[in-house]
Amino acid sequence: MFRQEVRAIGLSIEQATSSVPNDGRFHVVVDGIVVFSSKTKSAALTRYRSLRDDLLQNAGIEQRPPDPEETKRREREFYDLQGVMTESMRQRTINAKRKGGKGGSGGVSS
Repeated sequence: MFRQEVRAIGLSIEQATSSVPNDGRFHVVVDGIVVFSSKTKSAALTRYRSLRDDLLQNAGIEQRPPDPEETKRREREFYDLQGVMTESMRQRTINAKRKGGKGGSGGVSS
C-alpha cells in the first residue's frame, strides 16, 4: 500500500488503497478520478509532480523552496534531542546493570 497526497488540490498517487484498484499499479488521482496509471512508481511520480505543480499554480498556492537555515535548525534540534535520549537510555542501562552484594546495591547496614 502506498499513498502520497496534496489535499488542498485533491491530488494523490496511490497503490493498493481502498480508492484505487489493487492491481499492483500506481494510480494518479485528481478529485477521486484516476487520471494516470503506471506499473512503475517513477513514471507515476513524474506525472504526479507535473500535475501537482500545475494544480498548485492554478489554485494560486505558492510553492516555496525549503529555507536552508530552517532545515539546518530542525536537523540540529533533532540531533540534540536524539543525543539527550541516547544519554538517558545509557544511564538507565548502566543503573539497571549495577551489581550489588548482600542486600542489593545499597549494601547492608549493621
